Amino acid sequence: MGLELGLLTENSLLPKIEVVKQILNGASAIVAFSGGVDSSTLAAIAKESCTDVLLVMQTGYTVASGEKEIAQNVAKFLDLPILFLEYNEFDESPEYASNPENRCYFCKSLLHEKLEQIRKERGYDFVLNGTNISDLAGHRPGYQAIKEFHALSPFVDAKLTKMEIRAIAHRYGLPVWNKPATPCLASRIQTGIQITPDILQMVDKAEQYLRSNFDFPILRVRYLRGNTASIEVEPEKIGIVRIAYNQISSTLQKIGFNNVVIDLEGYRSYVPKDRLKKSLT
Repeated sequence: MGLELGLLTENSLLPKIEVVKQILNGASAIVAFSGGVDSSTLAAIAKESCTDVLLVMQTGYTVASGEKEIAQNVAKFLDLPILFLEYNEFDESPEYASNPENRCYFCKSLLHEKLEQIRKERGYDFVLNGTNISDLAGHRPGYQAIKEFHALSPFVDAKLTKMEIRAIAHRYGLPVWNKPATPCLASRIQTGIQITPDILQMVDKAEQYLRSNFDFPILRVRYLRGNTASIEVEPEKIGIVRIAYNQISSTLQKIGFNNVVIDLEGYRSYVPKDRLKKSLT
């Protein structure tokens, strides 16, 4: 990643940063915050450009362990206030709980409804989110909800890519500049399986165990039908999982899974439909 960042020059980044600053210039804004690289970088630029900035993060069962603490640390680093909205999407949206292919649409609709209410109550001009141009190449039903609530996506307007945002975050000295993406835990659950607290907690515990005991910078424990855990790591790390399979399988079964498999294709972004999976049991 360092070499790739090195190819991005100040001359290529500064004009795009300026576009973002011009969008935010003099406004007051709420940042839909997660503590990840995108929303943290947006918050850093907003601090320089806005008259007032409030970070707002949703917490609940779908947020992985440790993410709230990371967000608090970034907020402290930026010296910006942060507000936590504690709720569970599956409690408030039956559509979300049923886990359809466009689950993220219902998640973002619920979040931005709450953000818009806060914006109006507190008199902020805009709600901002860190969607970038690279995100739009994937499956992003949540982006439709963001647009419906007229939230601003300055990184899309500036045509900033994920790698460029990491370079900007590094430029600002943000501690999360190289943090791997950590989408909500519900993204691990196979489409069509009802989202429940028990499943989310199992996935969270499994991923925390694997991160704590093995060197997996990128990791997903997918919850598949049959109460099955499918482990996805980078292809070059699959050998580690295979060597330690018996230990890993035993631990994940104690957590509550019936079956544990290794995805031999390695980690890739999830597309919400059943996939033919090469796996080793």
